[in-house]
Amino acid sequence: MKKKKKILLVDDNTDSLREMRSLLNSISFKDIFLTDSIDKAWVIVNKKQIDCVICTWEMTAMSGLSLLRSIRNEDNFFNLPFFLSHHAFTKIKVIQAGHSGVTGLFVKPYSANNVKQKLLKLPAQYNIPEPTYENDMLEKGKKFAESGSFEKAISVLDTLLENGETAEFYYNKGYILTTENRFEEAIRAFKKATQLDRLFAKAYQEMGKAYLKLGRRKEAEKYLQKAADINMENDDIETAEKILNDIMEMDPQTVNIYNSLGVLHRKKGNLEFALKQYIKALKVHPEEPFIMYNIGRLYLDMNNAAKGKEYFEMALKQNPQFKEAKQVIRAIELGSL
Repeated sequence: MKKKKKILLVDDNTDSLREMRSLLNSISFKDIFLTDSIDKAWVIVNKKQIDCVICTWEMTAMSGLSLLRSIRNEDNFFNLPFFLSHHAFTKIKVIQAGHSGVTGLFVKPYSANNVKQKLLKLPAQYNIPEPTYENDMLEKGKKFAESGSFEKAISVLDTLLENGETAEFYYNKGYILTTENRFEEAIRAFKKATQLDRLFAKAYQEMGKAYLKLGRRKEAEKYLQKAADINMENDDIETAEKILNDIMEMDPQTVNIYNSLGVLHRKKGNLEFALKQYIKALKVHPEEPFIMYNIGRLYLDMNNAAKGKEYFEMALKQNPQFKEAKQVIRAIELGSL
């Protein structure tokens, strides 16, 4: 890898930015841009012909995952090398990053040898892939569907599936089947899509809608809730809120809805409203430790550590093995929260 490649570092922790810059300098990468903002990062990527981005996952205003997805949605940056960094990658975070097109992951604190090995393996330049046969056929199938030629559309998708199964193809087949009111068949296609991609939110959402058309509310709620949860994990708050409102219209007493609304409005910064939803959820499930934990986290956001500790202790009482609750209580007692 050429030493004059332009690398962008994105992190709202100044010490972490300096640490990574120093590390890159030590392995002969000198042309480095620093920013503490996702918005500024987007501007730099567009203006400075950046060759590689290294962005922390957790930031105050927007996550590094959101920046990755925005960049991957742009044709010009489809293959731009993009690394995410984090102190502790969970299994779901690794899956989300992979589905979003991440190039690689760096665990904090950084390992100079690990960073060097991954950066030196990057190609001399990144290229935008040419349109594939599969993409051309998929567009052809969509056009058939839009013109009302459903059987031709399904035939195109079946031809593609013979050459290799993908979640996207099954999703499109399910979507076309729903337009013909063939909901049982559509559900089978959506289920196949979610088997191939466990985090395919749109497939869960459309499956929920298909179940609703069949009058099977319990299954509809289950899969709509799953879609909402995935969208919240992906920071797509607007879509998640729409789905949750659809569930509310079906049944205001749905089991998980209040906790989900609490999570959503906490993400939006509507803390008082989020607290009301969590309290409602706790009334439905008075012994659920995760709801107690969520209320505790919310009180921390509201700068009320003492009240938060009460709920963390309640959660720990219900589940003595609740590791996260133990850690937060310890942090509060040490005065670090």
